[in-house]
Amino acid sequence: MPDHIITQVNGEPVDHLPVTDRGLQFGDGLFETIAVRNGRPVWLEQHLLRLIDGCQRLRFSNLPDSEILRQEASDLCCIQKDAVLKIMVTRGNSIQGYSTAGATNPNRVMILRTDAHHTSDAAQEGIHVGICRQPLAINPVLAGIKHLNRLEQVLARIECEEHWQEGLMLDSNGFVIEGTMSNLFLIRDGMLITPSLERTGINGITRDMILSIAQRNEIACQIRDVLPEELNVADEIFVCNSLIGIWPVVQLADHQWPIGSTTRKLQQLLAEVMC
Repeated sequence: MPDHIITQVNGEPVDHLPVTDRGLQFGDGLFETIAVRNGRPVWLEQHLLRLIDGCQRLRFSNLPDSEILRQEASDLCCIQKDAVLKIMVTRGNSIQGYSTAGATNPNRVMILRTDAHHTSDAAQEGIHVGICRQPLAINPVLAGIKHLNRLEQVLARIECEEHWQEGLMLDSNGFVIEGTMSNLFLIRDGMLITPSLERTGINGITRDMILSIAQRNEIACQIRDVLPEELNVADEIFVCNSLIGIWPVVQLADHQWPIGSTTRKLQQLLAEVMC
């Protein structure tokens, strides 16, 4: 294990799971990726709420203990300055095929990258994006949660890394949903717009924070279906997640944008609540 990675499984300092773990076998679990600043996992409570909600929606027979997760995460991060914490919870171990019978004890995995840093030229200079060929399947049962089945994002990310800093993904109906690793916002005529995630996509913690910040600062918001052609007529576009904060989009195909004042304002306001 590299020196900059610290791992823990079910509270023990190990770096392996049984081969019968259902997360390994079927992607039967969930994860959260959390920025760590000055020894503190940022927005830990919000991440844990989403994680537990995901476990409920996947119908875990026993939910992981939120207090144990909170304590393990805090203890692991407390001596770090800047890092990235990944928490995974699987349904547990099973040799019953798809049947969940016997998988009653969830496995908790924590991975801490201590060499992580959160600064990037992309936040100041903006990024180039493209539209990925890989679509997102429509599945309202799984929409919003960060389950471990991420092959669509893996395939889209391969496309993205060949051409752009981030790729935008459409659902199978042709609506723009999100980036491969981020949520998407548009600004048009003073209105902040983000795609609906009722059918697919991940309901990002930072997305929710930005919507709350916008409402507190009297920036009008819409959550709705977004067509690809709306991107070119947007005044500003940005993507966001818990690690990168906000990255302005300055180019999509042949279309270019300056970094707008609303994007800059939201960057500043988001940075204040991430401290």
